[in-house]
Amino acid sequence: MKKVLLPIDFSEGFQKRNLQIIAHLKQWDSKCEVFLLNTYLPPVAAFDQLICKHDELRKNSIEKLEKERRALEKISNAHIHYETLSYMGSFQNVLLHVIRDYKIDYVVLKPGQSEKLKLGEFGCKILSI
Repeated sequence: MKKVLLPIDFSEGFQKRNLQIIAHLKQWDSKCEVFLLNTYLPPVAAFDQLICKHDELRKNSIEKLEKERRALEKISNAHIHYETLSYMGSFQNVLLHVIRDYKIDYVVLKPGQSEKLKLGEFGCKILSI
């Protein structure tokens, strides 16, 4: 089974990109596990509201990821399985952590992102869409 990491930032156009990558994965002969990843930065809040603000950000991230997972499942085939991941931290740090810990084979990145991240040392391939 191939493991594909699909970072999602909920920016304009992310759904179109996701549809393109799923169409691409449906052509593969092997099964795929697609990890939908969203990262968010630590909240800026008064000390006494820090935990509540973090919980709000995490809940929002998880809800949006689940909504996207359900939408992608509707257009996928039986060979594609989804898992959602929501982490607090910088995109690059979380990305490297997930690639290593989940033994990711492919990472989907926007054109130009891969040069900045230097992912070659992790042995994963880049799908640029």
